Amino acid sequence: MTTWHNAPPLTNVQRAQLREGLLVEYAPGRVTAADLAAAPALRGALLAPLLPPSYTAVTLTALWIHTGWWPEGKMRQLHAAHPARTKPPATYRRSIPPQFTITVGGTRLTTPARTVVDLLLMETSDVAMDGIFHLVGAHLTMSELFDQLAREEGRRRLGFARSMIEALAEYLTWRTHELRLSAAPSDCPPSSTP
Repeated sequence: MTTWHNAPPLTNVQRAQLREGLLVEYAPGRVTAADLAAAPALRGALLAPLLPPSYTAVTLTALWIHTGWWPEGKMRQLHAAHPARTKPPATYRRSIPPQFTITVGGTRLTTPARTVVDLLLMETSDVAMDGIFHLVGAHLTMSELFDQLAREEGRRRLGFARSMIEALAEYLTWRTHELRLSAAPSDCPPSSTP
């Protein structure tokens, strides 16, 4: 299997089409038409030939399959876990329990809730929080996140992940309250001008 170290460089035309949103770079040096990566199943199908069946897409790669979002400048490699290997395409030597995985488009990846916890524990805080905002709401609820935290006992830095998710829950509660207040009709009657 080829590694990302010898991925072909993109042409100037491909770079221009990426900037215009016509192409998507789904792995280093590999591009496809944007509409062929428009849904999770299509994104999973693009990556299925690149990740052997024993690998699990994690962190940013799982996030991309779930949401279609990839942080600017982070396309250096695919992010995958394997219980015994750390050579490409595996970036993490980790066994992912089956209850924390799903298959989308032929690619095994972490569930949205597990992806959030992994992002908080393995990525920088700014990238993790951007990714979480893409997942929360459309792909999972806060109660699912708290359930996942309860099932992750024993992982290092889990206290940090818990505090970030608790802060996110407080923010979302505050934000929902603020939006309701701004949408509520005013108690004052409309002024009438002669």
